[in-house]
Amino acid sequence: MEKLSKAAALYFKPTSIDRPGGARCGACWKFVLTGACVEVRGDIERTKVCGLYVHGKPFEVRPSFIITQISKEEAGYGPGDSHCVDCRHMADPRADYSPCARVEGMVEPQGCCTAAFEFR
Repeated sequence: MEKLSKAAALYFKPTSIDRPGGARCGACWKFVLTGACVEVRGDIERTKVCGLYVHGKPFEVRPSFIITQISKEEAGYGPGDSHCVDCRHMADPRADYSPCARVEGMVEPQGCCTAAFEFR
């Protein structure tokens, strides 16, 4: 199987996730506390995450600006609060940097991607 580039896998470095528990919609500035997202269509669970995640304070109510939203599939919406160390594709979860079976280059235990992640 050909490996994905970090960009294609939507890989986040730990500094981009910016929270010890991992990336999650409920910690993204685009999340709306009513269970919605500024950029992604449909009901959004606070414990999931997508490739559009940017750590920040969520909205209490949907903002008034209008944008075209994308589907959950396009956004890479899936399990949140995950890290490479939790994924079966990380070769050595004890290492500071490790190869990944699905993503090119080295990954960090507290990093994560949304395209190749599978719980151990």
